[in-house]
Amino acid sequence: MSDSKILIIAQSDKYHPLEILGEMMHGWLKAEGIDNVTLTKDRAAIINDLNQYNLLIFAVSPGKLSPEEEEAIVSFVENGKKFIGIHAATVINPENTKYIEMIGGRFIHHSPYHEFTVKVADPGHTVLEGISDFKITDELYVLDRAPAAASIFLTAFWEDHAQPMMYLRAYGRGRVLYNALGHNQDAYENPNFKKLVINSVKWILKH
Repeated sequence: MSDSKILIIAQSDKYHPLEILGEMMHGWLKAEGIDNVTLTKDRAAIINDLNQYNLLIFAVSPGKLSPEEEEAIVSFVENGKKFIGIHAATVINPENTKYIEMIGGRFIHHSPYHEFTVKVADPGHTVLEGISDFKITDELYVLDRAPAAASIFLTAFWEDHAQPMMYLRAYGRGRVLYNALGHNQDAYENPNFKKLVINSVKWILKH
């Protein structure tokens, strides 16, 4: 894991202060002894730099990815690298079908911003070490599909269904982990959210 290189792309938009989250994640990982981390808000890194890294943490609301951006991310994972998407990473144009297939779904709407309970769906998995059911004030995202061939780690109940809040899936020779939590700084400062980010990075780099 010490040789792994991590790229965090954290780009704020009018709804999400994701550059703050990027700074926080960078600090959390450094405190865990994970130092080989590059943080940027510049999406040009997708095209120019991605293949230098083992893991991409994508804290971006991508909207519409260019064909070059989409191909770079999807090929990165297909060829055995790792991808962690945070919250708005599923806010994606429906034309980006390859990216949607890779990440496992596309955001369609969310609950009102409110406090809700997040349930642990797979308590035996080491990604969830130290995590039990918890409350968070956040947006509860609804995706357009159930993620295919995924291990569901966390759920939250909305619209008569247990919606997936965090899941892991293989894609090509790589792995994708998506965490639907993390709308704003209140969510970022939830200690369970922080622990989930740290656990996810440590686990996915080893597997």
